[in-house]
Amino acid sequence: MGMLNYIKAAFGARPRGMFVAPNWVFLGGVALGGLLNPGIWLLGAGLELLYLLGLASNRRFQRYVDGRQMLSAQQQWQQKRSSLLAQLTSDDRDEYLLLEQRCRSIIEQQRKTGGAGEADLAAQQEGLARMAWIYMRMLLTREAIRRVLKEAGAERSELDSRINRIQRQLKDEQIGVELRRSLEGQLEILQKRVENQQAARENLDFIESELSRIREQVELIKEQAVLSSDPSMLSTRIDEVGASLSGTTQWMRDKQAVFGRLDALMDEPPGAAMQTE
Repeated sequence: MGMLNYIKAAFGARPRGMFVAPNWVFLGGVALGGLLNPGIWLLGAGLELLYLLGLASNRRFQRYVDGRQMLSAQQQWQQKRSSLLAQLTSDDRDEYLLLEQRCRSIIEQQRKTGGAGEADLAAQQEGLARMAWIYMRMLLTREAIRRVLKEAGAERSELDSRINRIQRQLKDEQIGVELRRSLEGQLEILQKRVENQQAARENLDFIESELSRIREQVELIKEQAVLSSDPSMLSTRIDEVGASLSGTTQWMRDKQAVFGRLDALMDEPPGAAMQTE
């Protein structure tokens, strides 16, 4: 967080139990006093500057502001997470929660052994939270694809029938130019719809494969957490897995126009989004 944000926080900072920031009371007094003696305004401005810079530079105050910002980000994230979980089917929700629990168990395992420092644990927790978030994105994307295919499946035979009928009509050399043009336009549209449905099936296969890959990666990391004595190596491994999934994330961004808006899924989770018990 930058110094400007600390200064903003210092401007309105108030001790617990106070309804008005002491700085505001001071500024109000300076403003009134300056009406009697304008020199008070100059003195007040100097004192205000010293106060803001002094408090904003205080490491304890900075940690307090950082913690408050992190807590706010976590609360907002948990609200978003709960909203998106509610959009999953019950089976998908259970699947996600199981993966999330497996990720938590990796951190808990290392806390028990005491081999990892807080910096390593924080890095691992952030990487695993991002991995779980990608998993949720993919579950929601998979459900969107399934809806598309479900609607398409009900009319696939009708599409094939209409394509065959139009193709037979186009073989008739006696039809007029305008009718032929119209039929060719219809045929192009219908064939494009069939192609889109086939692409959706291929996308679904890709999603299923990526979901399996993430599950296997989490299991591998969990095994390495038990066997490895080097926490930094485990952190590196988690980072490598996250980097390997960046292409999948971009793929889902590209598919927003096809399977609906997924804007809520594009944000990254805060660093401590995945809390351990």
